Amino acid sequence: MSAIDWEEPGKQGVDDFYAGTQVAHPTPKAGDVVSARYRGMAVRVEVERHADGVSHGRVVAILDAKEKRHQRSGGLAVGDTVSLPDGYRAFEPKR
Repeated sequence: MSAIDWEEPGKQGVDDFYAGTQVAHPTPKAGDVVSARYRGMAVRVEVERHADGVSHGRVVAILDAKEKRHQRSGGLAVGDTVSLPDGYRAFEPKR
């Protein structure tokens, strides 16, 4: 499992968005795809399990700002197994 330095999601943070609403924020479950930021890229992770506020799963896509898919970005590659804390999950950037 790769240790990744995820970027802070800023105003696209999932947890921050739902904190100010009355809407229930679902916990990711197996099969869900969650997103985060890494080195300016949007990274999609398919959740295999979620425990203690962390999603564990496989990287299924790495996209740049123009939605071009990449197989690798820095130390991260499609197919890697990663841990993604809830506080780093982010909505996909508007393109």
